[in-house]
Amino acid sequence: MLLNGLKRGLELLQKYGCNEVCIDGSFVTNKPFPNDVDVCYDNTHMNWNKFIKDHPEFNDVKNGSTIQKEKYQSEFYAYNAFEDSILLFFQFDRNNNSKGIVKIILTDRL
Repeated sequence: MLLNGLKRGLELLQKYGCNEVCIDGSFVTNKPFPNDVDVCYDNTHMNWNKFIKDHPEFNDVKNGSTIQKEKYQSEFYAYNAFEDSILLFFQFDRNNNSKGIVKIILTDRL
């Protein structure tokens, strides 16, 4: 279920020009049953205005991103490759310990 939702979300991002995402959270750990997938996506080359008009749930990251989780089992956070402070945030856990993230380059096929 998580992979299917993630795939749908990634396909939408790619359709609007996203080239790169980073995945974080329990999904990329050894947790046996992760709750969702945390995704940061590079909106630098996207048709951002059209994307948000067509899919406003990607612009709503308040209250635990409820609509995103319902539709995609994931939380999506935009970042601009030239101002990647969100990526720095995602590279530390709640105790401020550094951790890795998984970068995915979106190609013609997912």
